[in-house]
Parts: sequence; C-alpha cells; structure tokens
Amino acid sequence: MREQLLVELIEDYPKISVRELDIEILVEIADRWLRVEYSKRRRMTARSFERGSQRVDIIDAGISNAINRISRDAAARIVNEWSPSLLAQSFSLSGGRSVQWGDASVRDHEERATQLEKHASGELQTAALHRRAAEDIRHDGTSSLRGLAAA
Repeated sequence: MREQLLVELIEDYPKISVRELDIEILVEIADRWLRVEYSKRRRMTARSFERGSQRVDIIDAGISNAINRISRDAAARIVNEWSPSLLAQSFSLSGGRSVQWGDASVRDHEERATQLEKHASGELQTAALHRRAAEDIRHDGTSSLRGLAAA
C-alpha cells in the first residue's frame, strides 16, 4: 500500500529522479509530503467550517498587508547569531519540499515567510470572527449563535 502511494507521488512529481534515491528516502519524502498535505487540508476544512456559508469577508488585503508590514518590521529589528542548531533545523516549503536553514536560498526564505504571513492572516481573520460572534451573543443576551439566529 505504502509503495503504491509512493509510486503515485512520484508520478505526480516527475522532478524527483527515482533512480538517484533509494526506497527509504523516497518513502520519507512521501511521508513528509502527505503529513504536510493532510495538515493543510484539515486546517482548510476547519477554517471553512468556522467561516460558515454566510460569512462576510473581512478585508483580506488589509489584514495581509498589516501582517506583512509587522513581519518586515520585526525582521529589521531581529538580531540573530545564526547558531549551528538553527542552521541544522529544517522548514517546509511548497510541494512538500523541506530545506535546512543553513542551506536555504533567498527564494526559499521569501517563500516560507509568505506562507507564514498568509497563515497568520487567516488565523487573525478567524480570531476576529470569533470575537464578533462573542460580541453579538453578549449583546443579544443569548447563550450561542444558534440562540442569536433563533431570536
């Protein structure tokens, strides 16, 4: 079963040369990719549920721009010594690829920063939605959104 899954993964991503890697490495690549994809899909499902079908979109661009500005401002203030332990740590990129801090290119770091900023923006929007729900429930004096909808 696992080998069949690996074969399908390799067929979907022809950039990987099977002949250059042994089966254990390929299985590890497939395992990491599947974990990342499963996590992303689980979070998308939760976020979709939280937003609901009648959610009015919060101004995504404004939040994303604010997150980006905060991130860039923080980057300008960070003093880092780039310790050997940090350089040895890996981080994930799109397509299930991972790279160590010490080996990552400018493009890799920019891609990861953008991914994290998008994630932060989505989390902030969901937090704002929960704050709005709490305010509406409190204001109406009901115990839940269902009570608010029924009133």
